[in-house]
Amino acid sequence: MRVLFLSHRLPYPPHKGEKIRALNVLKFLARRHEIYLGCLIDDPRDLPHVAHLSSYVHGLIFERIHPGLRRALALPAVLGSRSITVTCFYSRRLQRRLDDLIERERIEAVFCSSSPMAEYLFRSRHSERLRSVTRVMDLIDVDSFKWAQYARESPPWSAWIYRHEARRATLHALALLGALAIVAPLAGLALAGNRASALAVLGIAGLAAMLVAISAVVIGVVAPRRRYARDADVARWVGTRDRGLASDLLSAVELAAAPPRPGAPSPELVEALVAATAVRLDEL
Repeated sequence: MRVLFLSHRLPYPPHKGEKIRALNVLKFLARRHEIYLGCLIDDPRDLPHVAHLSSYVHGLIFERIHPGLRRALALPAVLGSRSITVTCFYSRRLQRRLDDLIERERIEAVFCSSSPMAEYLFRSRHSERLRSVTRVMDLIDVDSFKWAQYARESPPWSAWIYRHEARRATLHALALLGALAIVAPLAGLALAGNRASALAVLGIAGLAAMLVAISAVVIGVVAPRRRYARDADVARWVGTRDRGLASDLLSAVELAAAPPRPGAPSPELVEALVAATAVRLDEL
């Protein structure tokens, strides 16, 4: 089978998680199929490794992008409904070259390593034909949770960008999961040519989608609520953002919640500490 493998970065050298993952998937597929790799290179230090990957694939197409310039050009996406990440990793030149490859080599399957690369299928001039080929999406991680976490831990001037990206990533992931639900039975038929295989692939895809949804809820909702269930836990976390405030904030929370006892500070003193600490919190 002729497989187009799309990666947002050159999957070599294997010195970080996303590259290790993509490289091993690519090597596994290359043992059984004709692989055509399409990717972006945003680090000039990756260029010498192009030749190494060429030994695994039948064809390799890449385009260089400059991260700083791409981020600047992607910022207008904040004012619209597009994802900054998708915009940052989209290259019209790479799109044209991939479309030529799809037409020339009659691609039979597409593997997308990371969600931004699905944009090359949506915008392809062969998008109608690509709906009938086997398509596999490896989300790698829960992008929406990652951006939401950045938003919570960043200053206001950058947090709003991260919140925008978290919303866009959520919608993008839901769209991809919906496409997977439609394509999964076709993948089973393409691989084995019978209804039983199609149902098996659909079941596996449904299980994978359910696990992704459960993981997102656990990581994004359940775990934070358990971790920061008590006010003192929240105070300790806020204290890591401002060491000068940490001690007074924790003292204010603990003293305000403490029951009356001999030798304890007076309610007026505790109230004054709480009020002063609240003013300092507003200045963060």
